[in-house]
Parts: sequence; structure tokens; C-alpha cells
Amino acid sequence: MRSKDFSYREVIHLIAYTDGSYRKVNGEYKCGWAYVLMNEQGEIVHQEYGSTNEYISTRNVVGELVAVIKLVGFCELMGVEYLTIYHDYLGVGAWAEGTWKAKNEMTKRYKNFMKDTPIKIKFIHVDGHSGNKYNDMVDELAKKGCECNE
Repeated sequence: MRSKDFSYREVIHLIAYTDGSYRKVNGEYKCGWAYVLMNEQGEIVHQEYGSTNEYISTRNVVGELVAVIKLVGFCELMGVEYLTIYHDYLGVGAWAEGTWKAKNEMTKRYKNFMKDTPIKIKFIHVDGHSGNKYNDMVDELAKKGCECNE
């Protein structure tokens, strides 16, 4: 029997795909981001996309990182403990895990954010535009994100 002050928290493990995009929309370059979040059975439980004007000179890279930041922030709010992130840009995992040196303000902010999350994250690189159903889906959502107003 559990005492009243014992807080049971179910272990939650989710799977996500993230992506960023950079394209011309109405004559102006825009950066989009997106993520798709699934349970272990592969059912989509949440998806989100949008745009960012910060660090636009980095093209799609900022979208890749913003997608992960938005995803992790959402998962923290939902009490997720374990997260597997599939991504097609190597820097997503490399900066977070410290295998790439964060050299500019954007990558340093990303690395620090990821260092501070309580979620245990596993990063898995997938090839972009290779027929992976969920990576292709999040790629299309990131393109739609370019059309959003920040």
C-alpha cells in the first residue's frame, strides 16, 4: 500500500520526428519548424508547426533547433520522462550531446536548453527525403510552417 504522500508518476515514453525548412514565401525567405509526437504504438498524439524569424541567416538550421525546443518544452509540460527524437539534421543530436562544439549564440542557447531538460532523450539520425513516412510528414509540416506568421 502506498502512503498518501507517495507520488506515483507513470513512466511515459514518446517518439517524435522533427524538421526545419527554409524557403521563399511571397518573395521573402522564411524559416519553418515542425514536430510530430507519437506514442509507442505509432499513434500521433500531437503535432505542431510554425515559423521563426530569429537567426534566419542560418537558413533551415534554426528551424531544426526550434522544432526540438518546442517539442521538448511541450513534453516537459506533459510530464514526459523519456523521448526518442528522430531527425534528419546531424546538429540536432550533436549539439545536444556535445559531440559538436556550440560556437554561436543560437547553438549555445540550444545546447544549454537541452542540458537543462529533465527529460531523458535519445537522438536518432534518419536520412532526409528517403521515404521515411514520418520524416516526410514532418518535412511537409515544416514547409507549411514557413507560411505562418511568427
